[in-house]
Amino acid sequence: PEAQLDRFMFNIKVEYPNLEEEEKILASTSLSEKPEIRKVLSAKSIIYLQRQINMIEVGPMTINYVTRLVRATRPSDGSAPAFVKQMVDWGAGPRAGQYLIAGGKAIAAMSGR
Repeated sequence: PEAQLDRFMFNIKVEYPNLEEEEKILASTSLSEKPEIRKVLSAKSIIYLQRQINMIEVGPMTINYVTRLVRATRPSDGSAPAFVKQMVDWGAGPRAGQYLIAGGKAIAAMSGR
């Protein structure tokens, strides 16, 4: 349902693999051998990183920008452009703004900022 589309932080489009990639996928998944899986981070490390990212401050100008951006996706909002009013039934909810800020904070952290 439309109301559940904001449950996902990112919409990542994955293209079809090329011929060689698809052959590799088929070959690797038709073997009885299990691939080696290596642990990259512990649960404790993940929680630590989440807490560190949550501590990144977001300035009022950024909050204002994200709020206005999200509200502009709602056809009933006065700030929505004409194309949104014509083509969108339901705009983004507050969760979209939360995700934009969380994603921005994560990118900032990965960039060393």
